[in-house]
Amino acid sequence: MLLDLRSDAVSKGQVAGRPERLAWRAWAATMTGATRARAASAMARIGLHSFGRVVRPPGKHRDDPRLLPDPAAAHDVELLTRASPSRAEAPVITPDEVLPATLAGRFAYRAGQLGVTVVAEYEPREGDRLLQATAAIAGTGSVLLTGEATAHRPLLAARRVVVRVDPATIVEHPAGLASYLGDGDALILTGASRTADVEKIIVRGIHGAEEVLVVLAPPAA
Repeated sequence: MLLDLRSDAVSKGQVAGRPERLAWRAWAATMTGATRARAASAMARIGLHSFGRVVRPPGKHRDDPRLLPDPAAAHDVELLTRASPSRAEAPVITPDEVLPATLAGRFAYRAGQLGVTVVAEYEPREGDRLLQATAAIAGTGSVLLTGEATAHRPLLAARRVVVRVDPATIVEHPAGLASYLGDGDALILTGASRTADVEKIIVRGIHGAEEVLVVLAPPAA
C-alpha cells in the first residue's frame, strides 16, 4: 500500500521537497550505525517524556486529536478483548475430528471455523465487495481469487467481502489449484482481516474487511 501511494504521488508530480529530503538524509545518517541508532533512540525517549508533557499537560485538553498522546498511557487490553476473542478461544482442530463427506461440506466447515459465514444466498448491503472465486480449498476454507478480483485496494476498503463459490471448483488441498491459477495475478483469501500484537490478542478489520461472506452455490443458468 505504501508503494502504491508513493506511485500515485509520483504520477501526480508530487515530488519530495527540500525539507523532506534533508529529513531522510538525517535519518539515514543516524540509523546506518548501531551506536548512533541507540543514541538517537535514547534521546527520542527522553524527548518524548519531557517535551510530550509540555505539549500536552496532564489532565488538560485530552480530547484534542492534534496533541501528542500521553507517553504513559496504558495499553487498553480490555477494549481489544471485547473486539475479538483471543487466540486461546479460537477453534482447535483435532486429528480425530469427523469432517463432512463432501468437498463442499468440508469447505463450509473449515471456513466456518475461521469466522466466515457460508450461505446459499444473501442480501446485499452497502459497502459490500462482491467477487467470484476462481476456486476454493476444502482443507483450509480458503478461496482463490484471480484477475481483477485480486485488486487489494477495493478489498481493503470494503466493509464486507462477499465471495461466490461454485461447489464444482472446490479442491481438497492447495496443490489442486494448479489448473485454476492461470498466468495473471492470484490471491488466496483465508477468512477476514486479522492481526495480533505481542500479547497474541486477535483484532479484526485492521487491514481489511472485518467480515467475509461466502455464497456457496452453482452459477445461475
